[in-house]
Amino acid sequence: MIGHKVITFDEVSSTNDLAKEFCNEVDSNGIVILANKQNKGRGRFERRWHSSDIGGVYLSIILAATLINFDPKLLPLIAAYAVSKTIEQISDIKTFIKWPNDVIVNNKKVSGVLVEKYKNFYIVGIGVNLNNRKENFPIDIKEKATSLFIEGGKVYNKEIFLKDFFSSFESVLESFNSLDLIKEIKKKSYTLGKNVNIKVADKNIFGKVIDFANDGSLLIESTDGKIEYINSGEIVDVN
Repeated sequence: MIGHKVITFDEVSSTNDLAKEFCNEVDSNGIVILANKQNKGRGRFERRWHSSDIGGVYLSIILAATLINFDPKLLPLIAAYAVSKTIEQISDIKTFIKWPNDVIVNNKKVSGVLVEKYKNFYIVGIGVNLNNRKENFPIDIKEKATSLFIEGGKVYNKEIFLKDFFSSFESVLESFNSLDLIKEIKKKSYTLGKNVNIKVADKNIFGKVIDFANDGSLLIESTDGKIEYINSGEIVDVN
């Protein structure tokens, strides 16, 4: 059960790093590491995730690899979908999912996911800008990031958010069907039907997102008419 045990800290370096210390417990599956602040929070590609603001939600969930009966590459999308669903349950805020791991509100990032494999576990790190104030965002992300407080104009209860999120995430995991998930992701996609620039390894691919594969990969029609199958990369621009 997700959140059957929530271990809370005031400040940590990274909840993902700390979660590794709890991966040997008998009941490790579903344990949540929660922090009020992180001083070394990170996202994909070792980018810093601003998490020194106590208004945010910073957590990591430990999942036993043996209990995951689907392609683990889908975990970032599943977590992002659960965050998106939770935000819309507790607010009137419309959300979108930017492949492969971000939740977008009004063209700005409100949440990100980082999944790491450690021993026989997957650690799902999640950051959500819940009650963060704009003036507290670092200058380099002020125009790229937002929070539920900024968008909704009110303070949201962190405990209610966590309770609903744990329930949503567990529900998706228990009743998982890749076709159903991809169908929902398409509805919420920030990129489907748009022209994008995707950085894959050491090259950039330009084209239109035309579909999602059942494993969560993107199907891109490149500018030369070729269909590209992208299962790893970063969308650096959306038109």
